[in-house]
Order: sequence, then C-alpha cells, then structure tokens
Amino acid sequence: MGAASPIDCLYVGLFHDYARPERDVSHEFLNLWTSLSEHPRLSASPFFVDVEARLHGPEGMRARFLDRVRRRPPALLVHHPYTPEYDVPRDALVELTRKGVATVEWDADSSWRFDDFVRPRVGAYALFVTTHAASAPRYREAGASVHVSQWAVSSRYRGFDPDGDRPLAVSFVGQAHGDRRSVVRRLRRAGIPVETWGAGWRRPLRNDQRDHGYVPYRDALAAIGRSAVSLNLANASVDRGGNQIKGRHFEIPALGACQVTTPAEGLDAFYEPGTEVVVADEGEPLAEALEALRRDPSRARAVARAGFRRTWSDHTWERRIDEILGALGLG
Repeated sequence: MGAASPIDCLYVGLFHDYARPERDVSHEFLNLWTSLSEHPRLSASPFFVDVEARLHGPEGMRARFLDRVRRRPPALLVHHPYTPEYDVPRDALVELTRKGVATVEWDADSSWRFDDFVRPRVGAYALFVTTHAASAPRYREAGASVHVSQWAVSSRYRGFDPDGDRPLAVSFVGQAHGDRRSVVRRLRRAGIPVETWGAGWRRPLRNDQRDHGYVPYRDALAAIGRSAVSLNLANASVDRGGNQIKGRHFEIPALGACQVTTPAEGLDAFYEPGTEVVVADEGEPLAEALEALRRDPSRARAVARAGFRRTWSDHTWERRIDEILGALGLG
C-alpha cells in the first residue's frame, strides 16, 4: 500500500514578534509554524493575521480569511490566537468545525485569560490545546474538548552542541519585566557575570555593556548557544497564579547550555532536577547554584548534555503535533 496522503493544514497566527513589523519573526512562527510546515504527515500553508491586517486592515484580513477557507477548506486548522484585533471570524470557525474540519486553538495563557478570552471561543473549535494542566477542568466545565500539551523545540534550534565552544559564562535571554532587573543586579553584586538579551534591558540598566537589549531571534538563540550556563527566570509578565513552564525551559537545553531555572510548576515531569536541569529559588540559593556551576564546569557540561539529549528525544514539536493529531482522531 502507498503512503497516506498528507493532511491539508492551515496555520493561523502571527508572523512578527508581538505583531510588530520592526521586530523579528514571532515565537509562534519560529516554533509552531516551522514545525507544522516540516511535519511529515502535513501539507501546511500559513495565514499570517498581522501581515494581512497591516496590508488590508483588520476587516480586510477577516474577509480574506473567509474567502480562503470557503474556497479551499483545510482538513486541519491550527490557530494560535493573539488579541481580538487579530482574530479571525468566529462564525467561520464554527462553520468549519460543523463541516468536520479539525479546528484547533493553541492556548498559552489559559491561567489568566480563560474567562475573558478563551471561554467565549468555546463551541468554535473541535479541540483546545493548553499548556496549563490546571486549567483543563475549566475547559471541560465550559463544554470544550481539551488536550494538555507543552512547549517544545523546532528545527530552528539545531546547530549548537553542548560540547562546543562556550565563551559566555552566564546568559539570561528574556524581557526585563517584573523583578528581573533586581534579580540580575543582585547576582552581579554577588560576582555572577550575567549578560542579558531582551527587550527592556538597555535603558533601565544605563547601557551596561553586559545588557544587549532586544535582538533578533537568531542572535538571542546564539547567545544561549554560546553560554556555559543560561539562566531562566520563570516569572511571567502578569500574575498567572504561580510560575509556569515556558518555551525557554525547552530552548535552553536544546541549544546545549546548562539550564538554571527558578521553580516552575510541573517541570520535573519534563526534566530531572539536578541531572537535566538545575532548579533554585531566587535570592541566595540562585546565586549559590550559579557560582557552584562556575566552579565546577564539568558538572555544568554534564547537566547540559543530559538536558540536550532529553530535549531532542522527548520535547520536539513533531512529537507534540503527533499527540495532537492523535487527540483529534487523525493519529
């Protein structure tokens, strides 16, 4: 028997980071779109809502979406929503779902925007996917079919080896929100040479040469890929009911660095603490953990190797997509 025909998939989401054209591609593009486009069972095409809205206005974007799905309904639609401004018409999604299209909404912020953003969308999609396991009962109570998944890594993170040259001692890649500035200042005062990349780091820290500000993704990934140790501060920009697993938890080990992270709910289900990741509370424990790894580079390298192997074995987007296809009955 011949191979099964590929599943026609339409991806709906952002092209640019936070829909800002002056920035690089979005995290969604780098991860979900890349992996859908490369998945061996899918034939994927994109509908980039921010590009369409910039060219045709929000209503023009929605009209073009309607035309696209009515002319050529996909077998699978994967939507990574951002804000209402960039939403596609709910009625069109309901129509597709009723016609048997496997419509999927990928939710990254279920814990804090379920009631005002997710709940009104129940009934429009065949399946919701959430990274927040504690929110799954809320979906079910609202009458939605839900699958709990997690972040992962795409082919865009390949190219760095844990045994390669690592000239940077400690990096941090992420926005300078919340208490992150004060955390980094304390670490530096304790003698930990943290270098930062991300929005907000330049001006607030007076152009410190160790603070590189916003850079394109390839430069941010290269910073981690050249680091012996990479710090992950698990706090979010808004209160989401505790520290949660984020994409960075998978990106750091995929790029071959030793990950030191503040605690995140459920992380031990994905990485073994002390072996594949180092977990430490903010304050003195975090400084001590970083300093210990600086004094023992062989241990840092061992943790990096173990995390690297685990990530590329268990935490790729291809595996996550396979699980979602199974939940849709397409496995």
